Amino acid sequence: MMFGCSMGGLRSIGNSSKVSNSAMMMKISCDDPTPQQSDFDKTIKQLIVCGPFIDLPVNACGIFSNVTSLAFYNVEFNCSGSGIASSISIPKLEKLAFGRCRGIHKFEISPPKLEMLSVIHFMDGVESRWLAPHLKAIKTLWLCGFSLSGMDVSVFPTAINLQVMKLYQLSFGFWKHCVVAMQLLQKCPNLCELRIIAIKSRGKDDKEASRLLEDPDSGFVIQELKMLKTIKIELFSDFALEMLFMKMLLSKSPALERVVIVKFCGMNASEVRKIQRELECFPRASPNAQIVCAGDYYASMHDD
Repeated sequence: MMFGCSMGGLRSIGNSSKVSNSAMMMKISCDDPTPQQSDFDKTIKQLIVCGPFIDLPVNACGIFSNVTSLAFYNVEFNCSGSGIASSISIPKLEKLAFGRCRGIHKFEISPPKLEMLSVIHFMDGVESRWLAPHLKAIKTLWLCGFSLSGMDVSVFPTAINLQVMKLYQLSFGFWKHCVVAMQLLQKCPNLCELRIIAIKSRGKDDKEASRLLEDPDSGFVIQELKMLKTIKIELFSDFALEMLFMKMLLSKSPALERVVIVKFCGMNASEVRKIQRELECFPRASPNAQIVCAGDYYASMHDD
């Protein structure tokens, strides 16, 4: 990949960009003069790209030889005139993140050592066939809840190494989010930790939630999650579908040790106690599972 307008590959918005290089970390952002090839040190391990467009295919990828962490924010990936996507080799890459990006399916990459993949605040969705190959090896996956709506989990392989999953902005008011989340969990037999940051939305009523629980084709009836030990849901409310989601997880997680519920801001103490009592009444596959309701979301941010 080449950086700078004169070298092609990555071009900044308004033909300006800023490079900051500190020790083994480099950040490129939209501000100040365009970086030159001499700005890049092949010892760089952490690379952050903010704001520009990236024209594919890319070339001159020697600068990536030692990169272990790569993050793109507010980046749009563009194909060449032929419309052919580009494949890039980053042999030591362990962490890959996309935030508010477009066209990430055009960025083909097969890093052999990748352990963590994060795709959040998406701008145009995550294509299932782009995501599928990465699920075979990674240990941690962060996804935006809205990307679940158009996701086809049937094309995913078993994520045999996945241990931690984080779902941001999951709406329990949309059954599709919940169903796809459940289907995704089924692809992760060794998942140990599940964290969800929900968004407040209108949920289904109790009657509709009960129907989903009884319907084997609804996607809510799942197999055991034998390795799941920790569940944390932030911005939790008492929507029927949200409670149904928790009821299923509690009944299918025999190794579960701890469930942390962080209340939606604005709930009073009595509402929180009511939710905790309801959760404690649900059947639990694990006799050791503890349910804890803690603080509010903004307070919990300082605990992570």
